[in-house]
Amino acid sequence: MLRGARSSLNVVKHHALSAPALSRLLSIAPASGQASPAAATDLPPQATSNASSSRHVPAKRHSRPRYNTTCTDADGEQPKRLLQPHVLSQRLTRMCTDGRLDEALEYLKTLPLDSQNTAVWNTLISQAGSQRRTKLAYQIYIEMKRRGFKPNLITFATLMGAFAKISSWEKHTKLYESVHKTYQAFLDFIDAVKEHNPQSPQIAVAPVDAYIRVLARAADYQRAFDVWNALDEDGPLSPGIRTYSAMLFVCCLRGQTASGETAQSVRERAASDARLIWRQLVKRMERDESLVPDVILIDIMIRCLALGRPADHIVAFDILRDYVGLAKPGETAPPAQVELSPILLQDVLFLCQMAQKPRLCVHFVQQLMETQPTILDNGHMEQVLTAYGTLGAMGAITDASRALQTVEWMIEREVVHGEGTRIRPGLATFTLVLNAS
Repeated sequence: MLRGARSSLNVVKHHALSAPALSRLLSIAPASGQASPAAATDLPPQATSNASSSRHVPAKRHSRPRYNTTCTDADGEQPKRLLQPHVLSQRLTRMCTDGRLDEALEYLKTLPLDSQNTAVWNTLISQAGSQRRTKLAYQIYIEMKRRGFKPNLITFATLMGAFAKISSWEKHTKLYESVHKTYQAFLDFIDAVKEHNPQSPQIAVAPVDAYIRVLARAADYQRAFDVWNALDEDGPLSPGIRTYSAMLFVCCLRGQTASGETAQSVRERAASDARLIWRQLVKRMERDESLVPDVILIDIMIRCLALGRPADHIVAFDILRDYVGLAKPGETAPPAQVELSPILLQDVLFLCQMAQKPRLCVHFVQQLMETQPTILDNGHMEQVLTAYGTLGAMGAITDASRALQTVEWMIEREVVHGEGTRIRPGLATFTLVLNAS
């Protein structure tokens, strides 16, 4: 067989004299009996011994992977193929969930840029914000831009949402300046997107909503109204329900934090501003059916109006009738558009107290004792007991016995219906019953 192979090779060499390309190919081929390095690499160990008996072993072709760079993972394992961005985001999320946020950030910094994108960095910004590490969230945002990744709508919405979780900005003056820089960057981003595609889904008002809440908690009320007035009347950058809620939050917080000799005038001004915003919302709802008030908006509105004048109280009770289904005696309420929540009910009873309408407080609670008893807790019941005490001081005779019946109802709900401590009477409850006697 070896002689036959050599004879065939001589024939090929003879023909190579008239074919220069074939001659060059033979000149770089390994000598007879020598194994090709490529063949030694491509063939499995068990096949190398038979390589000389095979005329040709084609090299296995591999399609080029999308990400063909290798890297070492966070646990120091052997080099692996580079992760795709969505897989990397999942890994970073697991690390952050395990309390390894700082390690996740350092791990991301060591990876090649081909494995990263804006969504990956948004993941870390979101995780830092959810852990209330707001300063770190901003640092991640800066690092992302430094590496050449452009922020998108989710970036700004996530970062502003992290800023909005800070309840007081008195000790965060430097970070507060960063908030304004971030908002200006968002405006520049919107201008660039509009120039390229005015209908882009990247144009949205969500970062504005969070920014207004930041301004409210920083007591930067005038700047909040400047932002509000700069919004479009229609389109993706027009106020949404959350935007209206944020502005009502500005008014409410301004009224609640007022102090000193001018406190009452500040509260009345805040309630007046809230009514103006409400009227603008009602007009928008007339031409845009997608705008529907939610329980958060109604709750903030009621709380703000409760601090105002009697005219503001009237508007608040009308809103409760038209949207929540809580009507005064003799009134008929339309079907509720907003479901009553325990927090909203607490502010409804606070409104009754501020409006000096104890009988209306009793009316609402008695109505709910029959229709929605599970929504009531001991805080609500103590407010109605306070109302009974007010009525008793005004000369009412039967309210003392009704106060006692109210406590008996609470005990029944705790024992018979198993509602536990949330409805259980406490020492303050019995004190209020004695005051009503």
